[in-house]
Amino acid sequence: MTTLAGHPLLALSLVIPRVGAWTADVEADTDQDLTGLVDLVVEGRVWRATVVRGAVAFGRWSGRLVGAGGLLRELAPLALASTTLRGVLDELLRESGEAIAPAVGDLSAAVPRWHRTRATGQQEVAEVALRAGMTWRVLADASVWVGAETWPDAALGPDVDVLDRDPVVGRYEIAGADAVDVRPGTLVQLRAGDGDTFVRVGAVTHRLEGAALRTSVLEEQQETAAGRLWAALEAIIHRATRRYDRTGSYAATVVEQRADGTLDLQPEDPRRPSCQRVPYRTLPGLAVQVPAGARVCFTYDDGDPRRPVVTLWEPTTSAGKWTLYGGTHRAAREGHSVEVTIPTGAVQITNPAIPAVPPTIPNPGPLTFTGRITDGAAEFLIP
Repeated sequence: MTTLAGHPLLALSLVIPRVGAWTADVEADTDQDLTGLVDLVVEGRVWRATVVRGAVAFGRWSGRLVGAGGLLRELAPLALASTTLRGVLDELLRESGEAIAPAVGDLSAAVPRWHRTRATGQQEVAEVALRAGMTWRVLADASVWVGAETWPDAALGPDVDVLDRDPVVGRYEIAGADAVDVRPGTLVQLRAGDGDTFVRVGAVTHRLEGAALRTSVLEEQQETAAGRLWAALEAIIHRATRRYDRTGSYAATVVEQRADGTLDLQPEDPRRPSCQRVPYRTLPGLAVQVPAGARVCFTYDDGDPRRPVVTLWEPTTSAGKWTLYGGTHRAAREGHSVEVTIPTGAVQITNPAIPAVPPTIPNPGPLTFTGRITDGAAEFLIP
């Protein structure tokens, strides 16, 4: 029996992706307007759903359901400090009114700073999962799971029949009492033809056709953190927007500074190549000697791949030498010692032979004075 809030269903398309929230388009045999949280029961299995939209027409209610519907709400910007990825996730789920699944992955990685822009809960959960190197999805009870895929054995019962197979797309049409237990992120054993096939489940769709429930399994032929369908969409978007890919700022480590002042870099993003002889930009007239191991940011002028340039480095980076307008004199600072020497014969001094009687005589030897600089320019600070 397949019902929604206790009302028999006339039509159902329940789509369960490996990554993200599941959705269901339904048609229920009722003239009651359904809202809020409802239970979708598919062959005795309960899916806790949120009504996104729906209406009654011709004595039937039709609508769209989603798991963890609170994640659709837009969250306010927020800056967190001294937390963990789990702390970030807990906070956004608290604001969304949703619960975390019991068996999430290890999210204890320290996060000194986390800035959340105005975005939906789904977008922010995806961002946490991305930074953890994990995936995420909404489970049947509407709890949110974040973790690494282990592809456990689905351990289905014997009542599963393969009705059709598309080896090119990697889609299997199955039926049977146990087919409803297929879940994304698991490994299922299906008997197709004369042999068994082991399929990593990337997405599942349950469809109600009359009185019969049919299940479609999409095989995850190549694992991606975002899931097969989303990876295909990202590939399309990347192709259309790749010209803007070089307009951002990217972190890198300085490998070496060459004699002409340019820098050899090793970017942190594995998509960026190691690069040599990259110029840097700083204040007018100021040349900087940057030590190996310093962390800098680089970009591309006008997004042009022929024009990489280093623009910034972290304040904690110690420069080996600063040179202003090609100067060659070393700067002295307040508190440094100074020494002044007057050459022989440059000034008149009292005659040591007759100290109380003029005339004076030129100093017979050099005169040396020591002291300390007691003032400096507040506008230019040096170590």
